[in-house]
Amino acid sequence: MSHPRQVVIGLAGHIDHGKTALVQALTGVDTDTQEEEKRRGMTIDIGFAFLTDSITFVDVPGHDRFVKNMVRGVAGIHMGLLVVAADDGVMTQTREHFHILRFLGVQRICVAVNKVDLVENDWLELVEEDIRQLLAGTPYQESPVVRVSAIERTGLEALRVVLIEEAGRIRSWEDRGFFRLPIDRVFSLKGFGTVVTGTVISGSLKLGDSVELVPGTREVKLRGIQSHGANVDQVVMGDRAALNIANLSADRIEHGEQLATPEYVAPTKTLAIEISLLDEAPTLPHNHPVRVNIGTAEVIARLKLPDTSRLKPSRTAGAILELQEPTPIVAGDRLILRSFSPITTIGGGIVLDTEMPRWWRDRKRWVTRLVSTSPADRLMLMIGSRNSRPFSLAALSRRWGWAEQKLRTALPEEILQVGRTENPWLVTGSQSVTLNEQIVSVVTEYHRTYPYNRGANREFIRQQVNGDERFLEEWLKGMVDQGLLKVSGETWSLHSFSVQLSDEDETLLSKIVDTLEQQGFQVEYVEALAVSLDIPLERLLTLCVFAEGQGRLVRINQRIFMHRDTVDRLIGAVGQHFREHRELTVADAKEITGTTRKHTVPLLEYLDRNSHTIRVGDKRQRPGE
Repeated sequence: MSHPRQVVIGLAGHIDHGKTALVQALTGVDTDTQEEEKRRGMTIDIGFAFLTDSITFVDVPGHDRFVKNMVRGVAGIHMGLLVVAADDGVMTQTREHFHILRFLGVQRICVAVNKVDLVENDWLELVEEDIRQLLAGTPYQESPVVRVSAIERTGLEALRVVLIEEAGRIRSWEDRGFFRLPIDRVFSLKGFGTVVTGTVISGSLKLGDSVELVPGTREVKLRGIQSHGANVDQVVMGDRAALNIANLSADRIEHGEQLATPEYVAPTKTLAIEISLLDEAPTLPHNHPVRVNIGTAEVIARLKLPDTSRLKPSRTAGAILELQEPTPIVAGDRLILRSFSPITTIGGGIVLDTEMPRWWRDRKRWVTRLVSTSPADRLMLMIGSRNSRPFSLAALSRRWGWAEQKLRTALPEEILQVGRTENPWLVTGSQSVTLNEQIVSVVTEYHRTYPYNRGANREFIRQQVNGDERFLEEWLKGMVDQGLLKVSGETWSLHSFSVQLSDEDETLLSKIVDTLEQQGFQVEYVEALAVSLDIPLERLLTLCVFAEGQGRLVRINQRIFMHRDTVDRLIGAVGQHFREHRELTVADAKEITGTTRKHTVPLLEYLDRNSHTIRVGDKRQRPGE
């Protein structure tokens, strides 16, 4: 696996354990830049410094009042540097910051035991034992622990070597294929204007690329890009970036918003998650208010529990978060869960889906299915969830959080790609079987209900299976190719189906056809015809439609059927008229048919629909003239 071009190391640890002093000792940079930070001797907001040309430190506050700033600072890091003061040992914020790093899926952690000059060796060994217990049973249990003193400048070179070695083992994040940068700082610079900073967590960006600010989907125009303090033409996933924005003032941009390739990151208020609670977390009841830190955003939410009324400590379960505000979130994002009051970290989780069914019953069922399905099989579950309204490649890429080209290459071989080459509909094997069975059942029932009709039209089938119209058009073609259905004009039927009229209906149909042939152009409306022939209207219509399928009758409109020979005479007479005249008026048509305007106008409209004439104002012309 490739390695990132830059590695971002986030500092973590209890207040006064010397994170900022350690960064300054390693880099010569004081990351406390605010006047209040210097006055109070504590970090309030995040700060930055460079260990090497490819390694960036993100210094974060340790005080529990500023944990949300800490989370914002470590949201886009590759590695954590956990600082523990030797005289205090593992403290409350030490544990909380460690859990935050763990829940965010930080790849590697290095521990710096600072202020070793203040304690005896026996005490130092006890502190290191507490650290090992904190790391035990986690992916970080083999993490290096280095003794240092920022003030005495001892152990700094050893720590530098360890950090560089560990940074070299960092793997690149999985690239989603589109640009994404959660904003962790916003400010104005005289002569430059608005600047936002953050870590590129997906894709790449170069000057001239389209980018939008989410939420709000506001177009952003870039004036310049910097990385590691230098002007660059492009930043890629893993880079720290400072973007100079030309068209938005700093007061219109907030922490927690994101810059992204247009249309890929959408704000959402409801999401499915898999949540894990800490051992020391309280039991959480259904509909409990919580604080959610995700990306660089913090938002209040309600925690909904689909399978239980209370979630106990140390448990992992599926849940639904209903956020107070629309927040830019993509499936696969990691989040931190903190109690509403008092504010402490209680757990973490991963986003499984950012779109929920409308009804609570369906939401519960969907979250349960997502959690019970292995991560490797969730893509198949997502594709197969749509039945007769399948995802297009573009729609699924937004829902799954991957660019279309990346998603296309990741699709399992068994996925059917239906229709359009550039943006096909995606169907699983079981979904295909189910859909075919549903449509065959619909057509079978149609034959049973309307035995004299040739078959069901596409709109009838679509309504019965609640399908997408454009997709169903392609799918029905495939069913014909597979021999599951046959098509005649705009109707679909089973291969085994054929119309067999009863002797009585054969007699009635002959009577209808003969009558219409005798009436010529002066045919009666179907309501009057049913009365004159003493046939129930519905039965007459059924037989007329059957004769239409045989080609014996022609439907002029919903109320007029005409004998095929009569229509052929009309078409021939109109053709002869155009050989002698350039235009056809209503009066001309009345003379040809010997009918009144009541019949002539429907006949002209029939000729227009079937391209025998083209209407120009109140007259008709031969098509193509």
